[in-house]
Amino acid sequence: MKKIVIVTILIAGATFVACKKDRTCECTETKTNAAGVSTTDPVVTYEIKEIKGGEAKTWCQKSTEVVTTGTAVTTTVNDCKLK
Repeated sequence: MKKIVIVTILIAGATFVACKKDRTCECTETKTNAAGVSTTDPVVTYEIKEIKGGEAKTWCQKSTEVVTTGTAVTTTVNDCKLK
């Protein structure tokens, strides 16, 4: 009987954790130009609707983008955290 109760609780817990929810991702964008001058934009908040926790972590992660326009190079770093 105890085993049945424990298994039921584990299955219910896994279902609760795996359910889709609305989540919030907060990102800070820092741009650095070729001269080494950095600017940081205010925090940007993204609402992610009905997504599982693992998928949200993948979507909301740190990313780096390098853009070259002529001889000018700009590096943009998005530092994001799931709230």
